[in-house]
Amino acid sequence: MTGIQGAITSYTLVMAMLMVTGDKVGSMLGHRRAFMIGCIIYGIGSLTTALGPNLPVLVLGWSVLEGIGAALILPAIVAWWSGTTQPKAVPAPMGW
Repeated sequence: MTGIQGAITSYTLVMAMLMVTGDKVGSMLGHRRAFMIGCIIYGIGSLTTALGPNLPVLVLGWSVLEGIGAALILPAIVAWWSGTTQPKAVPAPMGW
């Protein structure tokens, strides 16, 4: 049980640690491309997690790969939302 809790915490830490970097990558490559790359990495992480036979593989798939994928996906979603919505309508759904 402790190992699984560590994997959950590690996922959150990896995602939070790389969020600013993910936004920078999205700015350099384009947010659409960063979103697609993030989806692919997240999907590979999900497959690795689903097929993982032990805890180290679970940590690799869930914490590392899915954390990296989420760090690319989330800033791209925020950039898309902010860019396609009227400026007065952005703050309410985003909680700003």
